[in-house]
Amino acid sequence: MKRNFIAISLIVALNVAVSFMVSTYMSTSTVKSDPVVPAQSFGTAVTATGLLSTSSTSFANLPGMTLTTPILRGGDLIILFSAESFTSGGAGLTVRCLVDGVPAQPGEVTMDSDGVEAHAMNFHAPNVGIGMRTVAIQWRRTGAAGSIFVTERTLAAINVFN
Repeated sequence: MKRNFIAISLIVALNVAVSFMVSTYMSTSTVKSDPVVPAQSFGTAVTATGLLSTSSTSFANLPGMTLTTPILRGGDLIILFSAESFTSGGAGLTVRCLVDGVPAQPGEVTMDSDGVEAHAMNFHAPNVGIGMRTVAIQWRRTGAAGSIFVTERTLAAINVFN
């Protein structure tokens, strides 16, 4: 019985000490206005595999390369995209990134023009407001009338707080 009393007393004392330390930190911390998110960035990522092809010259969402990410604080959204791709018949692969339907910088990018290659591109959406945002990579064929193919691909979105 005495051991139980001592154990309970230690647990209570420990909880009081931890609560005091947390409240002291929160009152002196530079993130006290939003203590739930003390980091300087937050990210979301998706990965997809499997061979895809298109001969379309109109932009369309690249399957598996759409994500919804929470923007916890206002700031910039940095989008990282990579894919293994190849083309045939002189066709070129052009991609772009949309954030809530608006093209992110730098806009359209040619990632492949005849060959098998791995590619990566970073996109930037400045001053994105708080809320849930949809990020999508779109693709299309450019150049000659061949086909474009994409296999392994990854998309990540990182909210960098102001």
